[in-house]
Formats: sequence, C-alpha cells, structure tokens
Amino acid sequence: MSGIQFHKHRIVPGHMGGTYDAHNVVRVNVAMHAFLHKCLWETHGRWQDRIAWQVLSGMISKEVGRIQAVSEMGKARWANDTNYREKMRYAQSNLSPESSQRRSDTSKARWTDPAFRSKVVLRPHLS
Repeated sequence: MSGIQFHKHRIVPGHMGGTYDAHNVVRVNVAMHAFLHKCLWETHGRWQDRIAWQVLSGMISKEVGRIQAVSEMGKARWANDTNYREKMRYAQSNLSPESSQRRSDTSKARWTDPAFRSKVVLRPHLS
C-alpha cells in the first residue's frame, strides 16, 4: 500500500447537480482534488468550490468550512427569499428588552471563549 489517500471527485459538482454515477466520477489524490476545486472556483466563482478547495488543501479546518458554508447559505437565503427577510426583520424588531439583553450577553460570552474564537476566521480588515 502506498499511503496515498484517494478521493472520488465529481466532474460536475454536487452543488451543480452532479451525481456519483460512474461517468461523473474520477479518482484523484487529495492534492489534485483540492486543485480541481480551486480551478472550479476560479472558473465559476461558486463559494462551495472555494470552501472545498480551502478545506482539502488544509488552509482551513472542516469546522471552519462548515461555519463558512452555513454563513454563505444564509446570505443566499437572505438575498433570494423576501419572505425570509421579512420574517427575520419582524423577529428582530419585536424582541423584548430582556430577550435582546440575553442575546447580547450570549454573544459576548461566546466571544470570550477561546475555543470559539479559535474556530472563527477574522478578515484582516476586521481584526
């Protein structure tokens, strides 16, 4: 056994409707898998490929990748779903002062936790 780890890479990615059918899968090593997702990201600009490339290449952890994916999905939902935007605006504007304070306290407590802070990637302009 060579010790090289191989992955199944979908030629048409899952987020574009690709399946694991034999005609859509190639066997690649991890470095090539990361490179293929980087190429897809540079060509099509889809956040799913950017995150896949960064996780596979070791630039970010799987956990940070999951956090970023959830954030991107929320942005897409906010941009595309008027009902969702209205529900969120309504929910935020109708918090009682106590609920608003609890939310603030929870957020502050989370940021003082070193384990949480280590999972968050701060952008240079924010740090």
